[in-house]
Amino acid sequence: MFFIRVSLINLKIHTLQRELMKTSISFAKFMMMASRATYIYEQTAKSRENKYKKDGKSLVSLVRADDRISGYKKALELIGGVEPAIEGAEGSVMIKPNFNSHDPLPASTHPETISFAVDLLRENGIEPFIGEMSGPNWLPTRETMRKNGSLAIAEEKCVRVSFFDEGEWVLVRSEKEVLWDKGVIVAKDAYEADRILYFPCMKTHAPAGGITMALKLTMGAIHPKNRMRIHRDRSNARKLIAEFNLFLPADLILLDGTLAFISGGPAKGEVRKPGVVIASGDRVAVDAVGASILKALGAEPLEGKDIKKHDQIAWAENLGIGTTNIELLVEDLEGDPSFNELVKYVEKELGI
Repeated sequence: MFFIRVSLINLKIHTLQRELMKTSISFAKFMMMASRATYIYEQTAKSRENKYKKDGKSLVSLVRADDRISGYKKALELIGGVEPAIEGAEGSVMIKPNFNSHDPLPASTHPETISFAVDLLRENGIEPFIGEMSGPNWLPTRETMRKNGSLAIAEEKCVRVSFFDEGEWVLVRSEKEVLWDKGVIVAKDAYEADRILYFPCMKTHAPAGGITMALKLTMGAIHPKNRMRIHRDRSNARKLIAEFNLFLPADLILLDGTLAFISGGPAKGEVRKPGVVIASGDRVAVDAVGASILKALGAEPLEGKDIKKHDQIAWAENLGIGTTNIELLVEDLEGDPSFNELVKYVEKELGI
């Protein structure tokens, strides 16, 4: 019995050592990329109009749904479908998930979402690709996607994956840049995409400013050289993250809030079940609604905070990336009486 117990302890120690070694190798690769920042040319930031607006307000749909696919479909229907986002697209259309780590939802975009996104675009005559780079502790991205099951989905559907850590980069400059006054290095495939669809999660992010949803999703297309500054300059981290969005547009955001982290994050945290899906063409509006929901659930980083004044949201709005001037469109697919109270909370928080 003693021998079995000792063997189990040794196995756990060996497993922990192996995981620490993998993390160290991943971080070392990230640091090596950061120290060898190379890009092939300089470009000007692209800016595309939000196609989901009415009377100057950003349309945001909030759907109560336990099944994310049903939620996505209804959320899209409420704001006008996928067509406005892809209308006139002549080149590639990128699916941008959150694969910061290989941990399951709400840490990462659910593989089922990838399948839905590919089918949605193909049904509308678009051949998409998936683009992402994992966080410093989970590189290479190819391995992260293998572990979380999304690579198998991509292979099954014969859809191309752009692993940004294996690809080329471009320096992008914006006339609105403030904190990033020398521009930002962006994955070439992401920059050249004709349209981009975001598929974020709903979660807190303890090290990097409190929340990670649509605005922070852009960070997965940014070079490690720039990303390292977030970790060095914590006092400006939220604003720096927000300003990344000047350098890469997003045409449609579909957020999976069927599960959420209300503390911890980005890979591990305290899980709650909001059971919602959010859709919009505005990253600021999505984050404002999502953060309001997290606050309603008791998220530690948002306790007692005014969501519209949150640095990440306010700075992005100040730069013209999006707005908190929202028209909220709601639907309850579950007949949940508590959903009405949640909607009222969001509306009050944002002054809708």
